[in-house]
Amino acid sequence: YKQPAWTFTADYIGDISVTESGLTCQPWVENSPHLPKIRPNNPAQAKNYCRNPDNDPKGAWCYTTDPNTRFQYCKCTQKTTEDSSGFLQLTKI
Repeated sequence: YKQPAWTFTADYIGDISVTESGLTCQPWVENSPHLPKIRPNNPAQAKNYCRNPDNDPKGAWCYTTDPNTRFQYCKCTQKTTEDSSGFLQLTKI
């Protein structure tokens, strides 16, 4: 029996769209109020969800809709387990 590993936002694929302080995430396809320097591979599909497109060791983040706060990290986790064929399965929490 293998115990599930808990991954903190390194490859987060869930649908959390608020930062750890409660700010709303800016959609990745938009350029306002902040012009993104970095975007996920498919920004339209990422909507305004927290992501980690630059593999930041601190985890998933997003640009915010607050003009005074460019970006913030998100408080999100997902569970990684191995299925019977050895493939890793990600489950958002």
